[in-house]
Amino acid sequence: MSAEEFSVERDYPQAWARRRTRRRIAFCLLVIAGILLIFGGAGSMRDLAWAPIPLGLIFPVLIMANLVWSWSLLLRCPRCGKRFMASRRGGLTGSDPFAKSCMSCGLALRMSRQSL
Repeated sequence: MSAEEFSVERDYPQAWARRRTRRRIAFCLLVIAGILLIFGGAGSMRDLAWAPIPLGLIFPVLIMANLVWSWSLLLRCPRCGKRFMASRRGGLTGSDPFAKSCMSCGLALRMSRQSL
């Protein structure tokens, strides 16, 4: 994709909404893992037969939460088209998952309506 195919005004709100949705899904999966831990722990303390089931589901739910959160890091910049968290060099050495702006062109991750 070339830079001409991207538009900050058109693509930025949609990209930000997709990132928020992915983060919410990851958070919901973490809440589900916590609930499973509570039910599994309470069931195993009372020696209930179904107690191993929620405890066995915690690890796969945490894996899914990690995958969804990692997927949210793949947000593409609407200005330059590169990944938001990757630098010009690319690769794992130049990435910053906590970056507040695009590491290639400097576009802010959270833009106000006035700046668009």
